[in-house]
Amino acid sequence: MTTLLPASQRNWGMENPRSFPASSSPGLRWASKVLGVSSEAIRPDQSPEYRAIQALGTPNHLPAQGPTACAWQPSTADSGEEWIQVAFDTLMPIRQVLVAESAGAGSVYRVYLYDPQGGEHLVFDSLYAVKGDSHLFQLTLKTPTPFAVASVKIVLNTLRRPGFSQLDAIGISASTTPVEPGLNVTPLAPKPDKVVKENLGTGVNSKSKELNPIITPDGKTLYFTRWGHPDNQGNEVTELINGRNVRQKKQDIWVSEFQNNSWQPARNLGAPLNNDDHNAVCSVSADGQLLLLNQYQSDGRMTEGLSQSRRTKTGWTFPNSVSIKNYTLRGAYSEFALSPDRRFLVMAVQLKGTFGRKDLYVSHRLSDDSWSEPVNLGPTVNTAEDETSPFLAADGKTLYFSTEGWPGLGSNDIFVIRRLDDTWTHWSSPENLGPGINTPQWDGYFSIPASGEWAYLCSENGSLGKEDIFRLRMYEAIKPEPVAIVSGSVLNFIDRKPLKAEVVTSVLSGVLDPSDSLRTEYNPETGEYKLVLPLQK
Repeated sequence: MTTLLPASQRNWGMENPRSFPASSSPGLRWASKVLGVSSEAIRPDQSPEYRAIQALGTPNHLPAQGPTACAWQPSTADSGEEWIQVAFDTLMPIRQVLVAESAGAGSVYRVYLYDPQGGEHLVFDSLYAVKGDSHLFQLTLKTPTPFAVASVKIVLNTLRRPGFSQLDAIGISASTTPVEPGLNVTPLAPKPDKVVKENLGTGVNSKSKELNPIITPDGKTLYFTRWGHPDNQGNEVTELINGRNVRQKKQDIWVSEFQNNSWQPARNLGAPLNNDDHNAVCSVSADGQLLLLNQYQSDGRMTEGLSQSRRTKTGWTFPNSVSIKNYTLRGAYSEFALSPDRRFLVMAVQLKGTFGRKDLYVSHRLSDDSWSEPVNLGPTVNTAEDETSPFLAADGKTLYFSTEGWPGLGSNDIFVIRRLDDTWTHWSSPENLGPGINTPQWDGYFSIPASGEWAYLCSENGSLGKEDIFRLRMYEAIKPEPVAIVSGSVLNFIDRKPLKAEVVTSVLSGVLDPSDSLRTEYNPETGEYKLVLPLQK
């Protein structure tokens, strides 16, 4: 039972709680274990979304505000009193308690501290909601607690704000220095006014939506998706988009070539890659001869899964199904990124055992050209929110993706991570590309050529109509490792016509390793081939 301690035992109690973050704080610890909870939202599939464990660790959402799957949410909205008790890895006297409120800010009602013997100490009790719009509740104590704090209990009055209340994180600090959750921005990121997004112009963009740019490693060919364009395949259909009915044509794949220092007028790829359904390119091989796409059925209809199409003298082949072991989707959407050596496949999918919604997974190619069972990239990368639109750079190590599950500017932001070893499950912590690239709106679909000079992405700001494709110069901190593009031709010596061939190369580092060999096919029209090779092993 909760009891109030006499004032004589609370003379080290609270000053007015701060609800506006100001600066970073030393000696800061975030909750590491849930000890108890009044209730939690439980999804039918037992997903970790909204569960009490989402209140552990550093804030996932701030400085952005609003509901998130990465926060503890009671099972019922406006349910009155709700509480959660959490423990910390480090026991210490404290001067601050911090509560990140994603939704229902101002609902903190009481705060209890617990000493190592289980003694309960009330340090905050307010009948009224904390004034202000900050989503970081900061309670500063007049003096250090005379005991090491083992756990904290936060009590909410959920009737103070309409709708669900959510707690993203709970922290304690031995310092009175105010805390300001910020973005884990890549080092030396330029100021926003130094990042110029250049619209690719009317050759690529139109008054319709241009989405999902996929640039080839040589930077000369751009595949993208057009939605609702009058020259798309099929008839107009009525679809529910962002809560309203929209009548337009579905998505088609378009392509533009970079010639004479400009992007040429885009053309619809036509059949068999485009049909009456939604069509999109997921990834392109390093040599540009293979496209990964949606799953095509023999009758042309689309379904869940992955297929591939190869370039021939007469055009692109009808997409063939790609087999992935134990691949059973729980969601309707998925994206894929092929490694430059075609040995690994990164995917954004919702499978059994995800950390919430779509997660990033990796599969490796098997001897029969099928793919292994997907392996989750782990909690360093994935969150309870959607991780989506992965793009693997030409170095095979640098991965860009979009999520709302790490601190950002609003909706989804673009992040970069780097592979730390050959297991493909150890990655660096996600770094936000910063406010020069990300915006308060949804950001994603980040694609770069092997040179790492330019990045291609979508934006509504400065568009010709709806979303357009832009490019911007990459800054050093977010560039992938340098690579070499090796190209040549396979021609008949006598008539100089293309010969059917497979080009094999190896990167040697003192010891010949067959797994280091790379294979590529040639362009059947010109006999040309391209390989992307690392500059160092």
